Amino acid sequence: MKPNSTAIAIAAAFLAQLHEEIGPARFRHVVLLNRKEKKGSGVCHSHDFCDANMTMLAACEKVVGPHFDNTEDNHTALWNAAWSLAFNWMRRAS
Repeated sequence: MKPNSTAIAIAAAFLAQLHEEIGPARFRHVVLLNRKEKKGSGVCHSHDFCDANMTMLAACEKVVGPHFDNTEDNHTALWNAAWSLAFNWMRRAS
């Protein structure tokens, strides 16, 4: 299934915010650690350096607006799609 433009925008906002929040050296470290994770493990090492759920929430609110509510099914689906995109982008980053 192809991700929609909103999920893509949230993923990009999340990565930009994460980079700013933890700094470039830690961001690179997260990328390296994530590459070592088995595919489908569900582990993202961004949580080693910050509350990445709050970072994702900020990205969702930036893109969707302050009314973003991750308890709504359509918003949960956006969150999950953005998270998956961001994680996969980090694993492939150079």
